[in-house]
Amino acid sequence: MLEISRPMFPELDTLHPGDTCPKREAEKPQFSTVAILEGLFAKKVEGELEGSKFILFCHANPTKGKEVNMLKLQFLKIGIQTLRYNNNILKRALRGAGMEAATHFTQGAVYQNVILICPEIKVKEALRILKKTQKLIPMAGVIHNRLLSHEELEAYSALPEKTTLLAQFCATLDSAASSLTRTLGQQQMALSQTLETLSKSDASNDKNEK
Repeated sequence: MLEISRPMFPELDTLHPGDTCPKREAEKPQFSTVAILEGLFAKKVEGELEGSKFILFCHANPTKGKEVNMLKLQFLKIGIQTLRYNNNILKRALRGAGMEAATHFTQGAVYQNVILICPEIKVKEALRILKKTQKLIPMAGVIHNRLLSHEELEAYSALPEKTTLLAQFCATLDSAASSLTRTLGQQQMALSQTLETLSKSDASNDKNEK
């Protein structure tokens, strides 16, 4: 009885006009899951770059995953973190951190670029590890927001420690001060001897006149 009394409506084979409107389809925001994830990772990397005093850009040669992990552990032991993301993430992070010039080092195949970051300047330690292996090739670096080439990084690593430089500077100042004191003392002594000679000469002349 209920089936007989149920109302019947004609089935529509066409969609609502609003669902097929081209203007509505054009204004519909296009979101990509990959783009959203890349944006989140880029923001994370940007914060890590801004908090680092030392940044090193490296080219990664084909390497087994186990060897890469061993290399990461070596850097982690001295406080250096390894960042390895695709080029899109690295470029967005570098632009966000105000390092537009460094995007040149994010070219090439995906995941061939590695960035080493550290809150302290450890150029000598990082280059020492890289020289023992050919897995990562250093290209350039950033120290105190200044972009340095590989040759400039090598020259920087050859500099003595800060305490040694301060000691050398203090020794130079002390040497200059000692030299100045010695020179002034010699001039005073020469002047004193000259005055003493003149005094004796005047006394001798006075005696002769008498």
